[in-house]
Amino acid sequence: MNEINNHDDVSKNQEDFNSEYFINFVGKNYGYYNRKWGKINIKNPLSLNWIAILFGPVWYAYRKMYLYLFAFYGGLIVVDMLFSYVFQIELSQAPFTVAAVMIGLYANGLYLYFIRRKIHKIKNEEQDQDKINERLKKTGGASMVSAVIAGAIMALGTVFYIINFMNELNKF
Repeated sequence: MNEINNHDDVSKNQEDFNSEYFINFVGKNYGYYNRKWGKINIKNPLSLNWIAILFGPVWYAYRKMYLYLFAFYGGLIVVDMLFSYVFQIELSQAPFTVAAVMIGLYANGLYLYFIRRKIHKIKNEEQDQDKINERLKKTGGASMVSAVIAGAIMALGTVFYIINFMNELNKF
């Protein structure tokens, strides 16, 4: 089997996302992603995904991209703590808005990369074609439950942000 060791290896062979593996992994929205992936290449990995712009962490959770979800939340926490406690600077919404737009611009390419890694891993672990397809369907697709949980966490964070903001206003 072809080894995948880095991003370049995973990005090669743009045509392979038309395979049965991708169809099984993505599920019902395969047509949308297939069109988007057809426009992506190594020199231009940008492909606009409005849902990912508006609901970045929720989109990651919905697509079962949990490592990216945790990295996003971890990044927000680190940046917020760094600026609030180390530099004692209150951040505006601008950096978070830029981060949301960047997520949306790279989401489809990142999802393609994510799927290729998962397919490669499953193909290396299973030999039987039916088992491969079964695992791809189970591993891939979407999770509304995960999206709701991520959305609730986002909403809770927003409530805490608003409460903190209102408390800061009351100090003056």
